[in-house]
Amino acid sequence: MGAVALSPDNPDIVYIGTGEGAPRNSISYGDGLYKSVDGGRTWKNVGLRDAQLFSRIVVDPKNPGIVFAAAMGHAFGPIRSAASTVPQTAARPGNKSSM
Repeated sequence: MGAVALSPDNPDIVYIGTGEGAPRNSISYGDGLYKSVDGGRTWKNVGLRDAQLFSRIVVDPKNPGIVFAAAMGHAFGPIRSAASTVPQTAARPGNKSSM
């Protein structure tokens, strides 16, 4: 796991970014950002599946529906998607998100 964050108003809401946050010559990569609403008993992937490496997650203290994730992406190349090669974001302003 690269990063973990709790919702400031509900500690049962937990976010985990899979993949190590400080890559070196050997890398353990993940498959996205996960959310638990029951204190970690069950998990749901909520996006950024191709980001692979997470170093930090922050839940906005004023609006816990907003989550920021520092994700490196592929250590040896850009994130590839059908739309572009720019870093992905799980939620953008105006976008309806499952987070």
